[in-house]
Amino acid sequence: MILSPVDMASETHTDFHTNPSNPFFLHSNENLALALVSPMLDGKNYHAWAQAMKLALKSKNKLRFNDDTLP
Repeated sequence: MILSPVDMASETHTDFHTNPSNPFFLHSNENLALALVSPMLDGKNYHAWAQAMKLALKSKNKLRFNDDTLP
C-alpha cells in the first residue's frame, strides 16, 4: 500500500511503530550493521549493485527515502 502525501500527513505519530506499510516502520531485525546486498559496491559493479540495492530497499518499504517520493 502506497500512501499519498495527504495520507502520510494524517497518520498518527504511533502508526510507524505498528504499521509495516509505513515507510518509517522499523522491524526489530533491521539495523545499520546489516549488509542489504552482496557483493558490496566496489566501483566496477555499480549497475548490478544498484539494481540489488533498489530491490532490497523496495522489499523493506524504504525506497521512497531514496527516490524523492516521500514528502
